[in-house]
Amino acid sequence: MNEDIEQNVEEKVIEIKDELFKKNSKKSMIFLLPSLIGVLIFFILPFFIVIYYSFIDNPINKEFVFLDNFISVFKNASFQKAASNTAIFSLISVPLVTVFSLILAMILNYKIPFKTQFRTIFLCPIMVPIASVVLIWQVLFHYHGSLNSFTASFGIAPIDWLKSEGSLVVIVIMFMWKNLGYNMILFLAAINNIPREIIEVADIE
Repeated sequence: MNEDIEQNVEEKVIEIKDELFKKNSKKSMIFLLPSLIGVLIFFILPFFIVIYYSFIDNPINKEFVFLDNFISVFKNASFQKAASNTAIFSLISVPLVTVFSLILAMILNYKIPFKTQFRTIFLCPIMVPIASVVLIWQVLFHYHGSLNSFTASFGIAPIDWLKSEGSLVVIVIMFMWKNLGYNMILFLAAINNIPREIIEVADIE
């Protein structure tokens, strides 16, 4: 008799849980619906439209050309140069940002003077819009920019840095300045989640 009662109670509990789950699922879907519609309109549909356009000659004739557009792009000298520059930039900037962010996180994890101020300094670039960053760096590295004005006082001829051979160095520095703080915070969070006992054991050993 007791077993039957317990079984009935368990079945009722399971039914109540199922009903609550269904209700919560419906509410969750209602709240998620605006975001899902936005993603569908602004990301998923444009993605498939671009794929469709990549297989036709143009949006007017709509003649199916299969891989001809891709072959034409890969043979294009400008695309090859852009792809090469992107690969070189990624191979240089990503490791540098990772290494320097980890070093900064390890330094700021210790009790050093003005630690909070240093964190703020490195986090400030994250709050600056990328368009503003580009304008600031153009002012600095333009032919008539601040850097050339400074070097001119030492008799050095002005250089259009963003169009010179050193343009890659300028872009890497700008990328690091913009992203160091964000990666540093991620590393700090990871370091602070390491149990204190493990760090103490490592120090003793």
